[in-house]
Amino acid sequence: MKMMRDLLNCIQRDNESLSEFLQRFIQTKALVPNALEEIVIAAAVEGLAIGQCAAHFAKNYLTTIKELFEIMRQYARLDDDLKKKRATCNLWRQEGRAPRPAPTLG
Repeated sequence: MKMMRDLLNCIQRDNESLSEFLQRFIQTKALVPNALEEIVIAAAVEGLAIGQCAAHFAKNYLTTIKELFEIMRQYARLDDDLKKKRATCNLWRQEGRAPRPAPTLG
């Protein structure tokens, strides 16, 4: 069984996406069933690499693990979507194609 130490040492690795870190953190947390909510929140926030999600938590105080994971999932989805968009644009550049213009509203 994992110990509280494992939870506190769970940090986002270089080149690890927020989605990957979140999944790993949730798995580690599941193995530390009696961890206090405040400790879990602090460990997750402290384990984050510098980025938009970490900046959000620096400005906004969390009170529940559920809220923590919901916000982290939102930022992870945004991060994943941005990476997919960048990969697509890079592929288009390599193929010599221009990216599609953004749709217009109205």
